[in-house]
Amino acid sequence: YVPFGQTLTIEAGVVVNFSYNTKFRVNGGLQVHGAEDDSVEFRGLGTGGTGGDWQGIVFFGNLPSTIRYSVISFGEWNIKIRGGGNATIENSRIHYPGTNSVLLESGQLTLRSTDLTQPFNNFGAGHSLVVTGGTLTFEGGSVNHPFSSSTESAVRLISSTATLRDVSVTGDCSYGINGQNQFSLTLDGCRVIGFDRAVYLDNCSNSVIKYNVIARSSAACLWIRGGGNIAVHDNTIEFAGYPGVSDRDGVLLSLNASLSQFTNNIIANCTGVGVNNSNGNVGSPADYNCFSNNSDGNYAQGNLSQNDIEANPLFVSSANGNYNLQYNSPCINAGYPSRNDPDGTRSDIGAHFYNLNQPPVIEEYVPDVQLLTGYSWGDEIDFSVTASDPNQHALSYRWYVADELVSEESSVTVALYDNDTVRVEVDDGFYLGVTAFEWFVDELPTPEVSEDGLPAAFAIESVFPNPFNVQTQVRIALPHQGLVRVAVYDLLGREVQTVTNEWGAGRHMITVGGAEWSSGLYFLRAQYGTESAVRKLTLIK
Repeated sequence: YVPFGQTLTIEAGVVVNFSYNTKFRVNGGLQVHGAEDDSVEFRGLGTGGTGGDWQGIVFFGNLPSTIRYSVISFGEWNIKIRGGGNATIENSRIHYPGTNSVLLESGQLTLRSTDLTQPFNNFGAGHSLVVTGGTLTFEGGSVNHPFSSSTESAVRLISSTATLRDVSVTGDCSYGINGQNQFSLTLDGCRVIGFDRAVYLDNCSNSVIKYNVIARSSAACLWIRGGGNIAVHDNTIEFAGYPGVSDRDGVLLSLNASLSQFTNNIIANCTGVGVNNSNGNVGSPADYNCFSNNSDGNYAQGNLSQNDIEANPLFVSSANGNYNLQYNSPCINAGYPSRNDPDGTRSDIGAHFYNLNQPPVIEEYVPDVQLLTGYSWGDEIDFSVTASDPNQHALSYRWYVADELVSEESSVTVALYDNDTVRVEVDDGFYLGVTAFEWFVDELPTPEVSEDGLPAAFAIESVFPNPFNVQTQVRIALPHQGLVRVAVYDLLGREVQTVTNEWGAGRHMITVGGAEWSSGLYFLRAQYGTESAVRKLTLIK
């Protein structure tokens, strides 16, 4: 029990056991800090063979809760959120419940990279994820519901707001994703495979169904029953009627369901029609779709639109679940012309685009060897690359020294110390459009020091970053106490900054630069007694 206004923190490696029929009530906040290699576990003290050993974790909390890298199992419902609770669960496994793995009644729930499993059912109909109110965001992860029942859903959404993005939903029960009276539903980039009805939406107006693979349903793959202003685009829908059930449609519209658009979809290998629009409206635009091998035709009413195609989409291997397009697919660059894919080309038809972007080519790099040898501490080296882009995209540059971004120009000057690495990334701004090159600096002789650990000689040891924007840090080594004067000059020889200090022996840092300085080349001169040292500075705004 966590009281209102308080937060309980549980660290990695902890196992929390609960006696039969107890629940863990969180009225305040819960912070669970599991690690990838050292998770936190919540479970009952029962045999561990059945769900319902304990009740689960109930969030009423007036404070945000976060659970990371945890295993939550064998509860009646494992996770329940009600009364305005607010929980985020990341990189966790929630499985083996008695009824539901997760139940959201009100409040907010965010699931990220989290897996839900429902391998059996002890107490009647159960669902892996149930939302009856509040707001759900589910990004990454999976729902696996192999238990076969005519009343169960892997994901059941009722009168709520929900977004599922990049979630895999698989199983054999009646419904994969079952939405009813949703205020707003977005399915984006999900894979829903199996079930009697893979995706079933009952009166779910204002929903968006995009970039999903919906396949291998024994009834309709996508059944939309009532509701309006529903956008369906860029989906791959295949094998309605699997395995071998006749008269099953890829998309079934009933009770006057009305779509706002139906574009860029592949509907293939269904035992009924591709789109059964006898009791619904596919909306406008309804175009740029691909139909293939649907036993009873493409549309129940009407013909193909002007830019629809009827052809084998040429998946890599749909039998093995690979719905990527082959290089010669007719769906490539055949989609809605005002919509571009991440590779910068015209949209493809279907859930997965075929990447046509070729990354930039680094033609020359300076220095022209990857392992830099023979340098000393503080030496300055000019780095540059010459690059081109096969797709004629404009290029940008990012320079990193020891993994810290120091410049976004096509060249950089680096003062070496601490055996740095220097890396440049050339980016065309589109999918997989980054080419990188890295230089490695061989072991540098460290600055000479005296027996007492102080510098053995006067030197400007480093200027970092260089090039710089507005200001940079200068490190100066002194073997003995003395007066040091530092002056910065522009290309006309004008003194733009001076710093004079009486310093003791050791290493000292100063800052030079200013917002009023113009971009260009400067020279820094440090005077210590009769000795002096000079460094070149480059200011880039």
